Amino acid sequence: MAIIVGSGCDLNRIVRPNLLFLSPTMPNATGHGSSIRSGIILQQLSELYNVYALIIQLYTQTRLSVTNEWLTPFCKSVQLISQQQVIEGARKGRILFDGIEAIHKVHVFHLLMAPFIKSLLMRHAGDRPVCVLDLDDYESKKLHRFAAVSEADGDSSSSLAFHRRALEFEQAERAYLSKFDQIYVSQRADCHELSNAHGLDNVSVVPNCVRLRDVKRQQGMCGIATIVFVGTLDYFPNEDGIVWFCSEILPIIRDGAGVPFRVLIVGARPTYKVLALGNIPEVTVIGEVDSLDSIYSHASMALVPLRAGGGTRLKILEAFSYECPVISTSVGAEGLDVGPGSEILIGDSPRTFAQHCITLLRDPTQIDALGSRGFEWVKHYHSVENMRECLRQLAVRDGFHGSSVFKELDVPRFFRGLTLNQLRHTIATPAGETAPQDCRNL
Repeated sequence: MAIIVGSGCDLNRIVRPNLLFLSPTMPNATGHGSSIRSGIILQQLSELYNVYALIIQLYTQTRLSVTNEWLTPFCKSVQLISQQQVIEGARKGRILFDGIEAIHKVHVFHLLMAPFIKSLLMRHAGDRPVCVLDLDDYESKKLHRFAAVSEADGDSSSSLAFHRRALEFEQAERAYLSKFDQIYVSQRADCHELSNAHGLDNVSVVPNCVRLRDVKRQQGMCGIATIVFVGTLDYFPNEDGIVWFCSEILPIIRDGAGVPFRVLIVGARPTYKVLALGNIPEVTVIGEVDSLDSIYSHASMALVPLRAGGGTRLKILEAFSYECPVISTSVGAEGLDVGPGSEILIGDSPRTFAQHCITLLRDPTQIDALGSRGFEWVKHYHSVENMRECLRQLAVRDGFHGSSVFKELDVPRFFRGLTLNQLRHTIATPAGETAPQDCRNL
């Protein structure tokens, strides 16, 4: 990486510092969880810094556009490094892009991006911009959970693959976490576990947040209660969770509800397992929608039947923002200081989960009360204003070291020698957020 370091950083001369935002996914107001978190964080950072976004397209085969109407108003510039450029850069040993002058801070979204600035991270902290890593998820912890769920379901092959990836991420975590000035996570448990596992004192919690909605929830269509599940449907925890719900929980609800109801499964990229659920009489697989307003406006309750995952569940915050009550497992609600029975209903066994659904179906007044409490809770603890203040305090604490001119990125060793087709088949979809097969070579 070509780095030109300023001779000290006179804070009195910095009217508005410059920040490089490096991400593998396009920040946005909608989409999967990583896209939403990165989008909200970038938007808030744009109030503190001149933001230069650099998107390295690792996940999707669909060509992204730098003319993203939502993103561009918050950035001085948006540059996209395509998969083809990554492969070409791997042959040359570097990835070139339009230089960005006098960067005072680098915000790296996701651990996969760290190797692209390896040369910068190897420099003494006083001779480089402040470098921040937003982990989004504690990847090794999450993947170990995926392995455990797969093993419990008798899928030893998937369990072994998840376990192997978890070990590879652990190596990447050991290699890079200590190199950053600050690390952001979305929940306190991850903060404590990361700090203890790697001897870190630079981990801070930046909670997920959600934009509050003006859409008011209405009664189910034609008097039929509507139960909704929303999520990217090829993401393992979502696929596993909704299949578990439909196979283990739904039959109990059918026998005990005593009222008509339907289940809507909403989200991008439904797998064959999810599509097959549409054969169940009460279930309709909607797939991807442009807006969730119409879904939540008729929702009686939202489901989060997750048995694995990481971070905090934006789907819960999202449902709360529509005043929609949520029934979740403990894993699904992890990282959120919600009160079971107050703002949310928790059920970890099929029968307990089903009984919560039956209770709400039989008594719509509880639906309204629970939804209202959830809305007040998310407004108080997870609004955009909460994140804005958190990032402002962290910006003041971090200060500045120096400034750099960026003209090229490092190429992780993993990418060297790959063809474009191999790259596309190795990197997971954005929902999965999983790593290249061998993180040891990052």
